[in-house]
Amino acid sequence: MVHGDPKQQKLPFEKHTGTDMSTAASTAKGGATRGLVQTQMVGAEDTMVELCIGFHVIDSKFETLTTRLGGMEECLGRQQAHLESTEERISGLENGTAKLIKWLDKMESRLRTVAIKNEDL
Repeated sequence: MVHGDPKQQKLPFEKHTGTDMSTAASTAKGGATRGLVQTQMVGAEDTMVELCIGFHVIDSKFETLTTRLGGMEECLGRQQAHLESTEERISGLENGTAKLIKWLDKMESRLRTVAIKNEDL
């Protein structure tokens, strides 16, 4: 049995640690809080790293799409030039065909004239 003032008496765990129960609880709570904060900070750092990696991936994909779009624009430009060239050729063929039809009309008219003269003979 322990004698004397109960406030002056040490509990069994106080003999080893030199702290009272409220200090030990406070220290444990503070340690747990620090541990929780450190865990949250590590989690936040991990999240930031993941976000940075995600943004890098998005940026890379955007660059790839931009490059592909540039290639498509070049291809479209070549196709447009080819189309314009084809349109010019078609226009030239139309003009040539119109001239050929006029020439054939003249030849037909001359042949009729020659045929009529031959009939008169």
